[in-house]
Amino acid sequence: MKLKLAVAAAVAAAAVSLGAAAQEWKLVSIDDDQLTFADGGRIQRNAVAASLWALESYPEVRQVDDGWYAHRSRSLRYVFNCSEQTYAIAQWIMHEGALGHGEAVWADRAAAPTFVRVHAGDPQAGLLAAACGGAALAQHDPSGRAN
Repeated sequence: MKLKLAVAAAVAAAAVSLGAAAQEWKLVSIDDDQLTFADGGRIQRNAVAASLWALESYPEVRQVDDGWYAHRSRSLRYVFNCSEQTYAIAQWIMHEGALGHGEAVWADRAAAPTFVRVHAGDPQAGLLAAACGGAALAQHDPSGRAN
């Protein structure tokens, strides 16, 4: 199973990079439920905060609430408070296909983003590290061990 995930991640990274010339996608987290990429080419930082775009891709169609906005991937603009290790999602685009392909089924932005703490092993830990320029709290290993 680990080998299949590694091969899938390599293929996914190649597919994302081919379709996104201006972006610098880097795989930051992989598990059975999703692949998470960070766009290193669009990171913005100041003294306490940072933001970046991420791409989450899923093996199966997901829906919001009770059947709304069926999607296989979503692009998210995360905002991080680097010193407090918290994040909020400021914007999102849900795509009908995997790896950001297909029609956008919903796009919006948060009027007042709510910040939550990043926990070790969460995909957001890798995104925090990419955005804030530090080491991740812990990367998730498909075997269940923290790296």
